[in-house]
Amino acid sequence: MNLNNRREKLIYLAAIIDGEGSIGIELLSPCKIKRKGKEEWQRKKDYYAGRLCVINTNKPLIDWIHKEFGGSINFRTKQPNQKLCYRWHIFGSGLESLLTELEPFLFIKKQQAQILLKYRKTVNKTGHLINDNILSIRKDLWLQCKSLNKLG
Repeated sequence: MNLNNRREKLIYLAAIIDGEGSIGIELLSPCKIKRKGKEEWQRKKDYYAGRLCVINTNKPLIDWIHKEFGGSINFRTKQPNQKLCYRWHIFGSGLESLLTELEPFLFIKKQQAQILLKYRKTVNKTGHLINDNILSIRKDLWLQCKSLNKLG
C-alpha cells in the first residue's frame, strides 16, 4: 500500500470504517465483575464504553490498520464454511485522538463519530464515581448512536 502521508492514511481508514467499520457506544449493565487475582465486586450502575472497530477477513489490512493507528487485534472464532475474521479495535484516549483526526473524512459514520466524541468528553472517571447527570448524558448519547446504527 503506497500511502504517502498521515492525511492519505486517514482518508483510506475513514473509507474502510464507512464500509467495514463500526462506531458506537456499548451499554454494559450492572453486573458482578470478576478480576483475576482480586475479589469479585458489583457494578451498581450502567456502564458505557465507546468503541471503534473494523472486522475483515483480510489479515494484512487489519495488520496495516494496527501498525498505523494502534489499538488491538483479535479474531472471531471460525465458523464452518466461513473465512476467519480479524477484528481491529481501539478504546479510550487513543480512540478519542483517532476519531478527532478521522471525523472530517468520514461520510456514512460521521454522526456516530461526533456522538462518540461528545461521549468521550464525559469520560474522566468510571464505575461507581459517575454522577447521575453524567450517566443521563451518556444514556442519551448511547440511544442516539444506537438509533443511527439501526438505520445503516
